[in-house]
Amino acid sequence: MGVENPNDPLLKRLKQTLDLGDDDLSRRMTERLITEAEKRQRNGNRSEADAWISILPEESTASNVHWYSLTPAECGEEVVEWRSIVECVDDDTGPIKILQAAPSSPSTATSKGEEDAIILYGIPVDEPAIYQKLNRSGPGILTLPGFLQFLRNLNAWSVSLAAHLFLLLLFVGVVVIREVKEEDEIISFTFGRPVGMDKGLQDKGEKGEESEEAPAEKKEEVKKEETKEETPEKKEETPVVPPVEIKKETPVELPSIKTEDPTTNADLPGRPIEGGTPTSGKGTGSSNPFAGRGGNARGELVEQNGGNKLSELAVEKGLRWLQRHQSSNGMWSAARYVEQCNREGLCGAIRGQKDIGSSMHDVGITGLSLLCYLGAGYSHKNDHPYRATVESAVAYLTAIQQPGGVIDVAGSRRTYNHVIATLALAEAYAMTADDALRRPVKRAIEYLQEIQQKGGGWDYTSDRTNRNDMSITGWVVMAFRAAEAKGIAVAPDVLDKIRDLVERRTKKTGELEYAELAPGIRRRGNGMTAVGLLCRLYLDMKDEEMTPLIANRLLNNRPDWAKLAEIDKKIDSKGDVPNINDTIDNNFYYWYYGTLAMFHMEGEYWQKWNSVLRDTLVNNQRFAGCKEGSWDPIDGWMSHEGGRIYSTTLNVLNLEIYYRYIPRFASAPASSETARDKLLRQIRLGGGSQAEKGDMISALSDESEPGIDEKLLAAWKTLTDDGDGVVRWKAILSLINLGKKEALPHLQTCIRKEKGEQLRGTYLEKLGSAYRKERSVLPFLMEFIDDPSENVRRGVMDALHEVSRQEYGRDAAKWKAWWAEQKKLSPAR
Repeated sequence: MGVENPNDPLLKRLKQTLDLGDDDLSRRMTERLITEAEKRQRNGNRSEADAWISILPEESTASNVHWYSLTPAECGEEVVEWRSIVECVDDDTGPIKILQAAPSSPSTATSKGEEDAIILYGIPVDEPAIYQKLNRSGPGILTLPGFLQFLRNLNAWSVSLAAHLFLLLLFVGVVVIREVKEEDEIISFTFGRPVGMDKGLQDKGEKGEESEEAPAEKKEEVKKEETKEETPEKKEETPVVPPVEIKKETPVELPSIKTEDPTTNADLPGRPIEGGTPTSGKGTGSSNPFAGRGGNARGELVEQNGGNKLSELAVEKGLRWLQRHQSSNGMWSAARYVEQCNREGLCGAIRGQKDIGSSMHDVGITGLSLLCYLGAGYSHKNDHPYRATVESAVAYLTAIQQPGGVIDVAGSRRTYNHVIATLALAEAYAMTADDALRRPVKRAIEYLQEIQQKGGGWDYTSDRTNRNDMSITGWVVMAFRAAEAKGIAVAPDVLDKIRDLVERRTKKTGELEYAELAPGIRRRGNGMTAVGLLCRLYLDMKDEEMTPLIANRLLNNRPDWAKLAEIDKKIDSKGDVPNINDTIDNNFYYWYYGTLAMFHMEGEYWQKWNSVLRDTLVNNQRFAGCKEGSWDPIDGWMSHEGGRIYSTTLNVLNLEIYYRYIPRFASAPASSETARDKLLRQIRLGGGSQAEKGDMISALSDESEPGIDEKLLAAWKTLTDDGDGVVRWKAILSLINLGKKEALPHLQTCIRKEKGEQLRGTYLEKLGSAYRKERSVLPFLMEFIDDPSENVRRGVMDALHEVSRQEYGRDAAKWKAWWAEQKKLSPAR
């Protein structure tokens, strides 16, 4: 076999693998790889300057077949990362997947006609031999070409035997019914009181095991089919034993969740699941937003808020899938999670780039995974099957926290990673009161407050970019709320800036703009709209007009798996990296925020949303192979970034909504933001034009008519100290005209500080008129009786006349004599 460059390291490594295969199939597959590499080298798609890819032998579970996996290798200082599978060719050796790789920096781009210096090499399909020979796209999916190829490969006697057996069964009309044997294993899933809640706020939930009101535990028995699997090597720190109790009893069939009649419900991909009729979404009334996770409260709230046993089963299956794919150091990797696959097939072997995300998001992905366990009530303190998993995740996130408070790997500093990790640790701390977590959470929250942009939001990094990313800001609001639940305070002005940002960026239609600067400038979509609604609910900005407008907008765009699948097909057909605009109105991110917002809206809003969400997710969870318990990442760009772990974590969290939080206005009854609250917030923020501040002064005067409390006085102080002279003048005169005794000390300070003689005289004159019944103002007025300015003297004597009712005109001597007599009569003056 000729080689264009005999010194080519890749081809030399490929040829070495020929000696590693002990069967003809392995050798032929390796030869095909060499052929593909040579062809692409001749076409100029690769040069020695590009990265060398190492090929490592890896023995398959299938007998007599060797498989090969590609791993990134260094190219100078650049690291090559896999991007996607770009084609799949087929010959008599079976399908060969052609992978696409690219240097991490565009600076190394050399290939012709490719955006990112694409380098193409071949790799055998990473599935057992039977799947490869049948050309199957995954467990349970058989294509017609593959089946025909399978038939061609069969021996004649095999075909004859199969045909005769088929005719025999057809003739006799026998239906074989398998009887349940004594040794059959039955799995009993226990719902209602998951463990994992430590003492403190979360020890037994709202209605724990000692509560007389606690409902009895509910169990559903599910038949477990016998399967023969090669037992994977178990990691000591991550037990793979599922949280089930094995019993020998009569099997109970699961209710069917696939529709038998497509017309049953046109809105759902499958038939509505029985049980757990959605209710109004009422909570337990606790002031602790996490109270539903512990004790029997979880089981009660599942039924009360619209979940059922199948949604709970889906949650547990999702948690087990995450447990199986956690790395040994406690993290989850969006890009390398397939290294943990321990069942038949690989999770990332079929879907390519949509299964494998970017490693830059690993810290955030780890935070999302930890949130899934916490959301179901599994903490790092009490005993449960996931304890080692949760403990190692908490340890990993605290270990990578930097001295400045940021939680991320050194050098990255991506705010997305930090804020999601912060949310996870804050919830872990709020649930367990673990003193070891207080300082890391406090430092993380302080860091977020320090890097807030001037406009009130956050950007990808801590740099002062003046870009306010509403997606990141939404995560920050949730992190703040979790921290405050355990007494870690957030500065009021930080929250005020967020409120102002949400209002500025919300359009009259209810849509929320993603960012005012690139990337994503002015982009809108359902995801951002849902973020805006949740922020309004969490920040007490609920009102009678905008809130229902936004909520109804979301109800008109409820979760739809079919739409995701259609968009996914279009992306596959184009072969391009997904564009975020392809799924801007329907993706898992939107479903996540929409679910949170609608749950807190309660009532019909939640009923209508949940009636679609629950069954959509339960029906589309993977149920076989290594993917069992996960969801396919088919929502375009976002799953391209986060991969299968991202799609699975968000959907587990969606199905935990019934108890993950107590509804906002049940857990912390609070009035909606009033006009006064909104006004005071706007004044504290200090923004606005001269005309807008004039309107604020008028509104503040109306609010101050009944009296001036500390908050109102603080607002007045802000306006009377404004840098704009016109605003300052109008504010001082308006405050004087109110004539409130509470404001007098501050007004005296303002007049003393005023450098303009005419203005000072005017203020003194107005003060006398407004406080004519307040004789305590006289000592202050007498301070100006000998002022060198005629305007000031005239103003103060007019004021003295109003307050004292004496007729001394503009004669300063008579006023001083009169004042001397007053002090003799009342020495205290």
